[in-house]
Amino acid sequence: MVRFSSHQSSDDLAALVDGRVLGAGFRKSRPELGTPAKVGAVRWLASGMWAQSTGFLTTCRVVVPSLVAGALAVTLFSRVCRAAAPRLTRQLGASNPLVLQTIPLLGLVFSVFTNNTFQAMYEQQEAALLALFREVSCAKSLVEQLTLVLGGASEPACVAALRCVQRYASRDLRRRSDQSAAQLKLAIGDRIPDPLEELLYLSSVGAPSEHVYATVKDLRAARAARLGALERKLPPIQFVLLYALASALLAALVLQTSAAIAAGTSSTHLRFETTVFALLAVALVACLRILQDIWSPKSGAYNVDAVLVTCVMGLERQLDDLLILRE
Repeated sequence: MVRFSSHQSSDDLAALVDGRVLGAGFRKSRPELGTPAKVGAVRWLASGMWAQSTGFLTTCRVVVPSLVAGALAVTLFSRVCRAAAPRLTRQLGASNPLVLQTIPLLGLVFSVFTNNTFQAMYEQQEAALLALFREVSCAKSLVEQLTLVLGGASEPACVAALRCVQRYASRDLRRRSDQSAAQLKLAIGDRIPDPLEELLYLSSVGAPSEHVYATVKDLRAARAARLGALERKLPPIQFVLLYALASALLAALVLQTSAAIAAGTSSTHLRFETTVFALLAVALVACLRILQDIWSPKSGAYNVDAVLVTCVMGLERQLDDLLILRE
């Protein structure tokens, strides 16, 4: 059985599916044995496997820590409360104003910080999606313009230009959100030539084509907007603060229950209190893990990577159709 990692791109999975599903012959001589429908099916299958793997990993990253926190809460809550109760005086009973106001105050502060964190990351995700859609639209317009300007897919110059767009889609546009703009700039500027510059050269006779130049300019602007939106805006200290507030909220509930035991206003069985504490621990950990998964640059169900694969698939299918028909 083949296992897929969230760090594998759909291109990597497509290559694997090419060999395992359609045979090694299709991978070596795709223009002869492959058809546009087969190429699209391979990409669709690989993208679906990749999306399922990222969704499964996100579920594990959220559900498993939450269940562990709930199990620890059920196991340790009553013991900690009974152990701390003898060290508290009767003045710290359940009716003490300080004890009564601590939990609502901490809950309010935690909800405010959580809401602001989620709003900031939601706006960042929205900006990244809008920039991605704009970039894919510009890339498709560029393919159409190149086909018209360079005389169609039967011309060698048009084929070379379409391969430049294909390299741009696979090496640049498909870069996941876990690869920063600095890494992308280094990869394009130092190690490989920029395919957009090659397009301007191939489509120019003394000067670049006016329409192609304008589309490439818009494409560069959309790429800059996408890379800027994918950069993490919130520092790690934000989540350190959120975890500290959640821990303080749980500790305050333990303190209040221990004070109630010391004052004699609560029994020592604590079945109801244990259930409430476990549910609160599960909810807090799940909330924090979801926020951290949205913030994390690694591929996950909350990132734009799944949408990126779907958006680029149409562009790659169009390029495959043109290049396969030419060959």
